[in-house]
Amino acid sequence: MSEPVRLSVIIPFHNAERTLQRCLESVKQVISDDMEVLLIDDGSSDASPATAAQYSFRLIRMPRRSGPAAARNRGAHEARGELLLFIDADVVLHDDTIDQILETYQRRLDIVGVSAIYSDKPLLPGLFQEFKTLEETYKYSAYRSQAYSGFDAHCASIKRDIFLELGGFNSSYTGADTEDLEFGHVLAKKYQNCINPAAVVDHYYASFWRGFWNYCRRSFYWAHVFLDRPIFDEAVTTRSNGISVLIACGSTAALFLAPWYTPFLWAAVVLAMTFVCWNARFVWLVVKKTRYRAIWLVPVFLLFMFSLQFAVGVGAFCGLIYATKRLLMRFSGTPRLEKK
Repeated sequence: MSEPVRLSVIIPFHNAERTLQRCLESVKQVISDDMEVLLIDDGSSDASPATAAQYSFRLIRMPRRSGPAAARNRGAHEARGELLLFIDADVVLHDDTIDQILETYQRRLDIVGVSAIYSDKPLLPGLFQEFKTLEETYKYSAYRSQAYSGFDAHCASIKRDIFLELGGFNSSYTGADTEDLEFGHVLAKKYQNCINPAAVVDHYYASFWRGFWNYCRRSFYWAHVFLDRPIFDEAVTTRSNGISVLIACGSTAALFLAPWYTPFLWAAVVLAMTFVCWNARFVWLVVKKTRYRAIWLVPVFLLFMFSLQFAVGVGAFCGLIYATKRLLMRFSGTPRLEKK
């Protein structure tokens, strides 16, 4: 008879040879006898399946590339643990990450799920990577509540029976889009879910331009989720963050219109200064973390932040237009007349 499993760690991956080994090494160091690890190969064409095969973890092959949502769902159905822990292949666990997650369930009997946060230390060197770690720290620092209406699948746990009851992630998302955010909103309609800021993972961040595109794409899908349940989250996609996005987009639009009407230039400047003031906590975080380098890093990091907030605005605007158009076509159309 097989030993009972308390926790099933599920790691989907697709062409993750650059990050997978370090991820799996961190998992190997912290799992115990009452845990299992399932690696879901989502149609990889690089050496990552060979890397996965080096470990004694269970390796499951998807028949074709289906996206992280479908891969996680497959892992959940194959898992034996009462708790699931989803981990992305580009994160590295800390020694106490899993302990902190399990401790949350013991301390908060009202919850069915818990998300970890990103650390403030980049795994790769680079100015943008350093900015991203501080930006993520800044976003999660807004979390003060006992509940969370998101679900951060980079490292998040949930009771298996609840996950299956809710139908898992929406597998129509074939990329790393907003399948976890959508699931969080579905979860929050019926159950309590939270963040434990003491559960921390390190993360590999992409380049600026890839990050810019990811923000656009994810915000496009986020708009659809927001229309279905128009509330902001308690961390990351907060109301304050939404206002910051509007300020960044307003400043950019005014700067674009300035050549045709000079007062728009002043409007752009005023809005840019408002953006800095609105994100004063982020400026202070940069000063605390970078110290003597803060004099020149603050404007650089604010420019990164401004650009990404603009990308969020563009993606969300396009997503709202697209979603609204589809709703209007569905509900306000008139029946076609039969030709005689």
